[in-house]
Amino acid sequence: MYYINYLFDMENNYLIGGILLGVVLVLAGGLAALTFLLKKPLFGKIGAVVSGLLIVVTSLFCYNELVMVAFLIAIAVFALFMTHVCQEYHKKTIYEIPFWKLYFRMLFPTFVASLLFRPWFSEESDAWYRVLPGFGMNVTGTYVYDVTVINEGATATVWNIISVVQALLFLAVLTMQALLIWREFADPDNAPTWATFGLIVTGIGGMFIYGVYTSPNFRIATFMQGEEKMIIEAGALIRKYVFTPVESNVNNITLAPVLVVL
Repeated sequence: MYYINYLFDMENNYLIGGILLGVVLVLAGGLAALTFLLKKPLFGKIGAVVSGLLIVVTSLFCYNELVMVAFLIAIAVFALFMTHVCQEYHKKTIYEIPFWKLYFRMLFPTFVASLLFRPWFSEESDAWYRVLPGFGMNVTGTYVYDVTVINEGATATVWNIISVVQALLFLAVLTMQALLIWREFADPDNAPTWATFGLIVTGIGGMFIYGVYTSPNFRIATFMQGEEKMIIEAGALIRKYVFTPVESNVNNITLAPVLVVL
């Protein structure tokens, strides 16, 4: 993600941000209108797939406020389509879950899963920017899926047992969110029981992930710092933009891990 930000200067590129916001509004709004006006179940399934893809795209480019708004709209519309598909799936069965109750059951796991890809730490000293990752905006900082460890020379990253544990914790929390949404389709009446179990897995997993990152003993590489350096290549001295790993700092926590645990 930081390479996309570097290539397109996304933090200041409101043109691309505006285009992405417009695309989300047209696609998500158009499919939502077709689904609820024409009452065709197929449009609900198509809408769920399209809005899911929009979540991925807006996550990759989400470096300014316009894309953050587009991301939140994509999340909300995805939950809307998932609710519609689930209700169609259980039509004329014993499962009769009220629309809005089911909607929020779809919304929260989707939102929590997305926050796993947000910065948990940030370079930004402005408190406002440290809050924004909790609403889906990427800022210059660290990412929870960067699980490698800084080598002794602090020039690169390596894999070790801590990296493996960190990756497994991340997958456990992410899988739990997907499982919660699936249980809404498979057995809505018993979904609250699964939600209680999911709350435990998500809360403990999130706290452990945060604990591993903030411990100075593990040297987790959670931020790639970019700077221009003079490097010798093919016998010539050239100026090149180089990314080097930097350890996380507990003082730079953002709102994202707090919301995941909550």
